[in-house]
Amino acid sequence: EPTLALDLNNEKGVADHPHDVDSSTPIVHLQIFHDDGTNDVVPLFAGETTIGRLDSNEIQLAGRSVSSKHAQLEVESDGMVYLLDKGSSNGTRVSRQDVLSQAKRIQGAKVQVLPGNWLWFGDIKCRLLDHTAAEPPSSQTTPP
Repeated sequence: EPTLALDLNNEKGVADHPHDVDSSTPIVHLQIFHDDGTNDVVPLFAGETTIGRLDSNEIQLAGRSVSSKHAQLEVESDGMVYLLDKGSSNGTRVSRQDVLSQAKRIQGAKVQVLPGNWLWFGDIKCRLLDHTAAEPPSSQTTPP
């Protein structure tokens, strides 16, 4: 599979990665923002995590803009995270900032994502958080 290189690195240019991770310890977290202003933080472990509308996905997102099998996150034990769009109708996007119009749409490529990157699955907005985020910082609890 081709890997698409996007300039979405954090301020230091590299991500802080955990080493020697216990398989029962989350490597990163995905913060999912809801229309009512609430959000959920889902721990992600090493391996593949599917995202979509169907119950068979590890992360189920309700919303008409989300495809039944929308995308997949691949989390490696060294902390590297990759995002793959699974042929969704309304797209998967990645951005350093909370601005959809500046986000890059991914299609047919595996894209590295870093903690702090914003992700859109259709019109559902999410943010990748690092492995230390048991709860999101208060400044990230609602989108601006």
